[in-house]
Amino acid sequence: GNTYLTEHQFCQLLGRMRLYQSLPQSQQKTIPRMLLTDSQINNVAKSYIQDENFGSLGSDLSMWKFYNLLTGANKNSYIDSFLDRAYNATE
Repeated sequence: GNTYLTEHQFCQLLGRMRLYQSLPQSQQKTIPRMLLTDSQINNVAKSYIQDENFGSLGSDLSMWKFYNLLTGANKNSYIDSFLDRAYNATE
């Protein structure tokens, strides 16, 4: 609850999340897995701007709100991948 991301850090993190899918397999194996898809990452960005409860446009974003943005984007997953992605969001 005491850890925050600045808006700049949040944007950098989203950008790196988008790049993950394009990395060669050898590089993907050296960093933590990222199971969220590009469309889910887009949902995180959209919610950051529009969500009244967890969005933080223009201010620092608590890690709790960031976690909720990730899990909110994951709710659109198929049931067979929902649990894996939810667990991955906590990693």
